[in-house]
Amino acid sequence: MLDEDQSIRLDQASFITQLRFALMRALASSISFRMSAVRATFGGFPALIMA
Repeated sequence: MLDEDQSIRLDQASFITQLRFALMRALASSISFRMSAVRATFGGFPALIMA
């Protein structure tokens, strides 16, 4: 019984670690896409002010 409980805990820990990694990777991609969109949107903005 102890081995089963310990195995379940290890499986849960592994799952949580993988989930956390996947969420961090998704967040990093989201931030990257957002930064690209902002750069594309405001790319010509300084030139408009200078003109």
